[in-house]
Amino acid sequence: MEAFHRAALEAGAVDNGAPGPRPGYGETYYTCFVLDPDGYNIEAMLNAA
Repeated sequence: MEAFHRAALEAGAVDNGAPGPRPGYGETYYTCFVLDPDGYNIEAMLNAA
């Protein structure tokens, strides 16, 4: 997750939520968000049960 976030930022994306747990989404939900150059919000997530 951290590698995806870092690579996206290096490629020109804008941080929209650093990698980390999101307990409001679920107990095992871990995600990050970036905005692509067109402004679209992209989420990478892991929901490990």
